[in-house]
Amino acid sequence: MSGDDPDQLISVVDIRSLDYQTNNSIMKLFEASFSTVLIRFYLMMAVVLIGFTTGYYYLAFLAVPLFMSAIMGIKFTSDDKSSAQSTVKVLSNAISRRSKRAA
Repeated sequence: MSGDDPDQLISVVDIRSLDYQTNNSIMKLFEASFSTVLIRFYLMMAVVLIGFTTGYYYLAFLAVPLFMSAIMGIKFTSDDKSSAQSTVKVLSNAISRRSKRAA
């Protein structure tokens, strides 16, 4: 087994640990609470109903980002650089240990 085996890399990186950094906040996937997801769902339904009842059908397209954020469980947190850097260090250490073990 070589260090370039994709199955080994997939087992090391968990999709829930991925962070996407924006200007002043970090967007974390699958971290939103159930109440946040529920509020986004009801807000999405309200936008769709308002769009269709008023005749402005293109307004209903604004529900798509709400739907996607509810399904993916996106949570926005403040910019804490120390925790973001520690996550990167942990992942890089785990990958390097895994590749040394495979070699």
